[in-house]
Amino acid sequence: MNSLCPTCNKKRDSMNSTNWTRHKESCQKKKAVKRTVSTVSSIFDYFKRTQCEGKFQKFKLSQIVVNETKQNDIIPDLDIPGTSGISDKQCLLPAEPCQPSKSQLSGSKFPTKQQGDRLRSFHEKYYFKEISPGNFVKRNWLSYSPTTDCIFCIVCKLFGLPNGKQDQFSKLGTNDWRHISFKIKAHESAPEHLQSEIRRVIFTSQLRVDVQLLSVSNSQIAENREIVKIIFEALLYLARQNNAFRGHDEHWSSSNQGNFLELVKLLGKYNSLLSAHLSKIQSVQKNRLTFLSNVSQNNMLSVMGEMVREEILKRVKQAGVFSIIIDTTTDVSNLEQFSLVLRFINEEGQTEERLIAMKVAHDPPGLGMFNVFSDICIKYNIDWETNLCAQSYDGAASMQGQYSGVRSYVQEKNPNAIYVWCFAHVLNLVVVDTCDKCLSVRNFFGEVQSLISYMRARKRTAIFLEQQTKCYPSERPCRIKNFSTTRWTSHDRALSVISKKYLAFLKTLEELINSTDRETSSTASNLYRIMTSFKFILNLFLLENIFSHTTPLSIYLQSSSIDFIQAITMVDVCAKKLSDLRSQQSFNN
Repeated sequence: MNSLCPTCNKKRDSMNSTNWTRHKESCQKKKAVKRTVSTVSSIFDYFKRTQCEGKFQKFKLSQIVVNETKQNDIIPDLDIPGTSGISDKQCLLPAEPCQPSKSQLSGSKFPTKQQGDRLRSFHEKYYFKEISPGNFVKRNWLSYSPTTDCIFCIVCKLFGLPNGKQDQFSKLGTNDWRHISFKIKAHESAPEHLQSEIRRVIFTSQLRVDVQLLSVSNSQIAENREIVKIIFEALLYLARQNNAFRGHDEHWSSSNQGNFLELVKLLGKYNSLLSAHLSKIQSVQKNRLTFLSNVSQNNMLSVMGEMVREEILKRVKQAGVFSIIIDTTTDVSNLEQFSLVLRFINEEGQTEERLIAMKVAHDPPGLGMFNVFSDICIKYNIDWETNLCAQSYDGAASMQGQYSGVRSYVQEKNPNAIYVWCFAHVLNLVVVDTCDKCLSVRNFFGEVQSLISYMRARKRTAIFLEQQTKCYPSERPCRIKNFSTTRWTSHDRALSVISKKYLAFLKTLEELINSTDRETSSTASNLYRIMTSFKFILNLFLLENIFSHTTPLSIYLQSSSIDFIQAITMVDVCAKKLSDLRSQQSFNN
């Protein structure tokens, strides 16, 4: 009664006959499963030792755990560390079948065993199938296991249906060398094996529906990326050249759709992918994906703007310390636009001034301006309370006020941020106030403004250009420059044109005096009398001499590469030259 199990050596003890029989059958099935696993593992180990060694170096086969509760799944999918998401089919298919020759085996021969009346063994000829006399093809499904001395069908194991995986060739293998030819021919012509081969071909050729859908999706994504790349190049070109994007009529039937669309159409002539995209848009009435709408343009410009701002802020952080320049201006919609510029020294030791942000200031007083400045710094992570060393604004009370200006709010949290009144603004105020103090000069600029306004009409401008070619044939014609109320360097340019082309002005006015229009003739006569007066000519030469000293200084004070010591030196030199102009010696010279 106390017999041992032949498989696991367990004692029977008090088990009845039925349970004892079931126990021995269960142990036999477990032994068969372990034998099968070790057999297939030996094939994979052989792959690593022989010609497939290079393809399986990066994979380390872990121990195969068999689920005992599933009788149908004798060998489950392999769990190969580091290859999550990769099936055993994808791991094993790139390798060749395990078909070693005699020379690759121990003892340079296949193992022999007694079968029937003589010793028999496997032979290399079974690796090939004779399709006609003298013509052989390789059996890529057949694999030989040197460890168990059995042959297996890897194709049925990997791609077989449940019935195919239960076949002897895929489940346990066979070493019946006495009837091996018959068994091989019977297996490779069996419907289950043929179905496995078909499934293998479909898998390797990637004709699966999911693969096809993924391939189409990836192809469309690649095309869209290439199209968007070209559109980005067009946007970058127009933005760099400061050209307008939109046109008055952007319909495809329009002869001029604006700079952006016309540039895209031009690029489409030299890019087949973009050309096909444009043709598709024109042929389809409603297309959800064009990348050419105003919303897409604004989004792409915002992306490029953020990239530029990110690079600027990166340089600012590398510089360590920086100063700020803040100014406001009213736009065409009567909104106060707040602009913030950072000034810093880059890694090459060069001075840079970069615009960081522009925002609408709804609260113009000093506290409102300071809140806008603080919001911008918080949004872009600018540590102004620690790294800000200077601040520069114009002379407005909301900016430089001692108690309620932006300057005072900044210095309250960062006392090291010294305030510098914009030198160019100061110089402009000095020139304006000085000129307005003299009645003769004030009237002179009024007369020049009247002359410029009168001569800017199209017909009078054409006459003026014609007279220049007659009076100064070897010189380049000049156009009349208008005055600017905030930049007095424009006054110097206007006076320079009048001085250089004085004779052409007089000839133009003489021709306009003879006009049949009363207003034109009368105004031309008055301006002619003014321009030929001694007072006008004297003021013209006097102010042109003064501006020859102040204009270079004003231009330098507005340059981004200004040097503080050099600016102070130029201011002192300019003041000395203007003072010398008042001396009798300078007048005599």
